[in-house]
Amino acid sequence: MSYNSAIKKLMSLTDFERAVKDPNNRIFKLDRMLFLLEELGNPQNKIPAIHIAGTKGKGSTASMIESILRHSGYVTGLFTSPHIHKFTERIRIMNQPISHTDFEALADKIWSKLKLVDSNHSLGSITTFEMLTAMAFLHFNEIQADFQIIEVGMGGRLDATNVINPTASVITRISLDHTETLGDTISAIAKEKAGIIKPNVPVIFAPQISEAEKIFTSKATSLNCPLTNVKENISWEITKLDSHKQKIKITGELSDYSIETNLLGDHQADNAVTSIATIETLIKMGLSIKPKSIIKGFEKINLKGRLQVVESNSTKFVLDGAHNPDSIQRLVFSFSKYFNPKKVILVFGCIHGHDYKEMINNLSKLEPIFIVSKSRHPKSIEPSDISKEFACDDFHLDSLQPTVSQAIDKSLTLATNKDIILITGA
Repeated sequence: MSYNSAIKKLMSLTDFERAVKDPNNRIFKLDRMLFLLEELGNPQNKIPAIHIAGTKGKGSTASMIESILRHSGYVTGLFTSPHIHKFTERIRIMNQPISHTDFEALADKIWSKLKLVDSNHSLGSITTFEMLTAMAFLHFNEIQADFQIIEVGMGGRLDATNVINPTASVITRISLDHTETLGDTISAIAKEKAGIIKPNVPVIFAPQISEAEKIFTSKATSLNCPLTNVKENISWEITKLDSHKQKIKITGELSDYSIETNLLGDHQADNAVTSIATIETLIKMGLSIKPKSIIKGFEKINLKGRLQVVESNSTKFVLDGAHNPDSIQRLVFSFSKYFNPKKVILVFGCIHGHDYKEMINNLSKLEPIFIVSKSRHPKSIEPSDISKEFACDDFHLDSLQPTVSQAIDKSLTLATNKDIILITGA
């Protein structure tokens, strides 16, 4: 099977991330995932795992933990979603995307097992995400990683990744997202995320609003889990910041840390502290990790699309993947804190299922010039539909552009040297 053939077969499966309408087989259950993994020899159980759920910050937190472990001398496997450019970005070994050759081989091995799943009509068909998850588990076992850091796709309780008994369970900040599937209240969503908590497995959760905090504490206590509430157990402050990096002083349970990272924003400070709490939990369990490795792990991390600054021909771009009201609110707060442009030119788009009205209201606090566009995502909302939000309010809408590329071209005609082009949404 060639790489292109592997991608075609992968895309032929049901993909809930890209489905415009709910597929008829949108049934979330772990039975078919467990069946498939059993056929593959249960690779998910053979490598120690860190399992990470949450609404926002789970990808950043997963990458921070991976970087620290890697710089401590451990062989790491990292599974995240979604990808920016290629599917191979989701499965990383020592922070390098899986090779096309290995991707092809894994897809071939697993594809041959799918008929066995399909033959059991009570299970339903394997989805794109489930197949990718199985590929990650299988590959991390084949390379004999020391740790697999696994980011939940959506939810937690019925997510395809929730077939492991991890070394530690981590929950990042909870907010309203995927409400059509997970519930329309913080409590309902928190209960789904709490589904990754396993008996006697240490639980670490990031600063939360009270409803989520109560649910995680109650679930962890009922299952006899050692619990770290980051907000109560660790203190921290941002000591220095500019538009390229920030320094954070952290007082952990085991040591003090002064870290420097190019990941900007108070929310990234929350993620960093959650990562350190997780690492300290591993140290308590006997893992050898030195403070200098923790510091180096933060210094060397580099993630795209998180308040990422890109400069081209004296024009400054800021790229951020915020795509729900809570993350947009945090983006606006952080942008105002770290940047002081003469004006903001904002390229914005949104996909169905997200409250673009509230997102626009939050973004308007930056007093930007709006350029509304449409991404290549099949769920992307037509710019003309989004533009209706501007008809009743005093927002500066410059234009509607059919593609992101054209929107960027338009933004460049409006920008001067002291302006920033902010690209966000989905």
